[in-house]
Amino acid sequence: MKKGVVKNNRFSEILLFSVFIVIIGLVIVAAIMRHNFQSKNDMKKIEELTKIQNALENYFDNENAYPASLSLLAPKYIAAIPPKINDDDWIYSSMYKNQSYILKINMQVLTEQEPNIIKEEDKPYYVLYAKK
Repeated sequence: MKKGVVKNNRFSEILLFSVFIVIIGLVIVAAIMRHNFQSKNDMKKIEELTKIQNALENYFDNENAYPASLSLLAPKYIAAIPPKINDDDWIYSSMYKNQSYILKINMQVLTEQEPNIIKEEDKPYYVLYAKK
């Protein structure tokens, strides 16, 4: 075997290995970025859910009942109902003759330590309940 052929094969192996390492690195970086993006979306959902909860409590203070639907909050108690985040709807149910409610939204990243996380049909939801 010629010496030049051996050098080319060795160079090809090193090049292939280097490309493989770079591809693995890019996949890892993409996975981390996706997780961070999902976490930021979940934090935004919690922030918006808290705004809705504050509007619900203000509504209760004035009306002595919670609204039958979230649409009754705007524009007096909240400028507008926040738009969907990742096509996840705000889930609201008024209960006990409008004297209580449950407010929740689907989360993307499950944080088991969070006390407001519940699982329904293997999906994590962030849940808020009436304060009164």
